[in-house]
Amino acid sequence: MKVLVIGGGGREHALAWKLKQCERVHIVFVAPGNGGTAADPGLRNVPITDPARLADFAAAEKVALTVVGPEAPLAAGVVDLFRARGLRIFGPTQAAAQLESSKAFAKEFMQRHGIPTALYATFTDAGAAHAHVDRHGAPIVVKADGLAAGKGVVVAMIAAEAHAAIDHMLQGEGARVVIEDFMAGEEASFIVMCDGTHVVSLATSQDHKRIFEGDQGPNTGGMGAYSPAPVVTPNVHARVMQDIILPTVAGMAKDGAPYTGFLYAGLMIDEQGRPRTVEFNCRLGDPEAQVILMRLKSDLFDLLMHATEGTLDQVALQWDRRVALGVVMAAHGYPATPRSGDAITGLPAARARAAGLPRRHHAGRRPTAHQRRPRAVRHRAGRIGAAGTAAGAAGRARHPFRRRAVAQRYRPPRHQAGQPARCSARRRMTVASAIDTAPVREYLLGLQARIVGTLQAEDGKAFLSDGWQRPAGGKLEGDGLSQLVEEGGLLERGGCNFSHVKGAALPPSATQHRAELAGAPFEALGVSLVMHPRCPYVPTVHMNVRLLAAFPAGQPAVTWFGGGMDLTPYYGFEEDARHFHTVCRDALAPFGADKYPRFKRWCDDYFFLKHRNEPRGVGGIFFDDFNEGGFDTGFAMMRAVGDAFLPAYVPITQRRRDTPYGERERDFQAYRRGRYVEFNLVWDRGTHFGLHGGGRTESILMSMPPVVKWRYDWRPEPGTPEARLYADFLRPRDWAAE
Repeated sequence: MKVLVIGGGGREHALAWKLKQCERVHIVFVAPGNGGTAADPGLRNVPITDPARLADFAAAEKVALTVVGPEAPLAAGVVDLFRARGLRIFGPTQAAAQLESSKAFAKEFMQRHGIPTALYATFTDAGAAHAHVDRHGAPIVVKADGLAAGKGVVVAMIAAEAHAAIDHMLQGEGARVVIEDFMAGEEASFIVMCDGTHVVSLATSQDHKRIFEGDQGPNTGGMGAYSPAPVVTPNVHARVMQDIILPTVAGMAKDGAPYTGFLYAGLMIDEQGRPRTVEFNCRLGDPEAQVILMRLKSDLFDLLMHATEGTLDQVALQWDRRVALGVVMAAHGYPATPRSGDAITGLPAARARAAGLPRRHHAGRRPTAHQRRPRAVRHRAGRIGAAGTAAGAAGRARHPFRRRAVAQRYRPPRHQAGQPARCSARRRMTVASAIDTAPVREYLLGLQARIVGTLQAEDGKAFLSDGWQRPAGGKLEGDGLSQLVEEGGLLERGGCNFSHVKGAALPPSATQHRAELAGAPFEALGVSLVMHPRCPYVPTVHMNVRLLAAFPAGQPAVTWFGGGMDLTPYYGFEEDARHFHTVCRDALAPFGADKYPRFKRWCDDYFFLKHRNEPRGVGGIFFDDFNEGGFDTGFAMMRAVGDAFLPAYVPITQRRRDTPYGERERDFQAYRRGRYVEFNLVWDRGTHFGLHGGGRTESILMSMPPVVKWRYDWRPEPGTPEARLYADFLRPRDWAAE
């Protein structure tokens, strides 16, 4: 298939580079492109910028998908034009793109929908704006209302800077400025994809805006970025999704402009971990796109097709577990008066790049006319290019630009690689790991957000967030996030817990079968949930996925993945049992035909109440201490199980939630819950529960049902549906084959 990328910067080079790797894509057009895309095999520049001509080109070439990179075409309505022609395009409409094209619109929107941001005022009269600054003093922020390529913002630390910015920005007919209260904290980039209804969050990232070291100098379009961003903790991630992203998507739909496309929320996160919105962009960030796309392992074309079909809820992204770091090379005089047209010499050859030098994504690079691979490369804009490396080494990213890729007069300033690297290093945990668990953490946080978001929509009541942190110096250090609901429409009680902890020594309970690891430092992270529905005909469900890693002295790290999900007893619906087990089987199929029967048997055995000689439910799948095939195989299997939960459980809740019931069915539900509590608190003393709960006794309450009857002598009456359940329905059966 053919794909068209609109734009000519580093972001568009990164998008085109990623798309050309996709299985179903055989050519990527870039309009207008740049010298880097002209020299990149598989990419073809198209010298068109006019939206109408771009639509003509896409129709003539039978382009399957168009992706818009920069903000200007979006503000001009290119998406509306393509859609009117029946052409598939990913991006927001002109009305939705006002979130970026008008800062005044965005601030009014946020105020109207209760999205946290700084207090502000809008001015077209310079005198009134100056008076506002005089009243409020500095520090204060002055923003030009329209598009400014990331550079129309002045963070004035003294009043004189604010007054100068007002005079500069309020020139010309219709000029308008937004003046905001200063927000202290650390910035982060939170980028998601939207299909109008559903949202998928991308890997977190953080860029460095100021031109000089130590956050000094004017704002730029970005001097470098890295991913992931440690400042986006589980609690921050959840709060951003619930307080900013989801209300924004819902608010745009309510206002009659459903949002599709990349949505970039620039955040300011204060010392208490509270995120507020600095601004919205309606596109991938630049240079954030370069580092995010380097880490994306999923097929970007398939992802974009889902987004244009409104089916992002069916997507689960996979990420490279390494850190990505981007470094920008800027022209002389950037950002105020960048010099254009100078030659760039010494770019690394393909052989050198293959040997381990960073990937280069070009921005304002001008190709020599009629040359596919021009000898003389000249730049035409302030930011000439960006380098990304999945190794995460600042020195390695800077070296080819400083000594080989750039003429002497274009050595990049020292801050360009050092600043992003140091920001990330400040937040490292004190217990060192021999493996990189960042991608596992990112996946688990995304999984938790997807599950909670879906169940919130089904229930109608918002989950409460309980973020926690264990500081360094104790037996455990790390953080986590519990999200809980009580007395909802669907769920009487439920909870979904994420935790990520490290410790100096594995506890004895964790090494009773692994004596060789006694006393070894460890790391544990996972997501676990228990949901207790209100209707007795909807089953209680349990699911967890987790990683445990140990680091014995002088030996390689040892890792195990675990997980599973199961349904507790309920009145016998064969349709539901078959559906649940079929989804479990299909999730494990890529890892071998033996996995489903093996993991089903483990679940049947593990959840059998031996002292009562009865099964606890229809079962599911369960695997523990799984390290066959290495880290990557275990991680892939964990993702498959985690991603299967919602497709396995939600259809059952939708079928049964409105089934009428009476006192008799409610009593039976209470007895079943008694069996659940009996197993979890008396018989299930597994190691992982304590570690993956962060050692918090509060995590146990998450799984407790609200109403329980606990009678050891209870037996179902013969001939009743309850008797059939225990005598027939719960016997071991191959549900997926029936």
